[in-house]
Amino acid sequence: MKLQKETIIIEIFHNNIHAYNAIYKAITDASFKQADNYHVKVRVITDVECNKAK
Repeated sequence: MKLQKETIIIEIFHNNIHAYNAIYKAITDASFKQADNYHVKVRVITDVECNKAK
């Protein structure tokens, strides 16, 4: 049986960097914890965009 490679992509858009950081940390902490439980690899790609309202 051939294992299929799965990818989960989560995009976070928020103009408050503190909220962004808190959400990012919660998601990555949970991801790495589950990676240890299920022996999977986690790769985190970040691209922060903060747009100020005019």
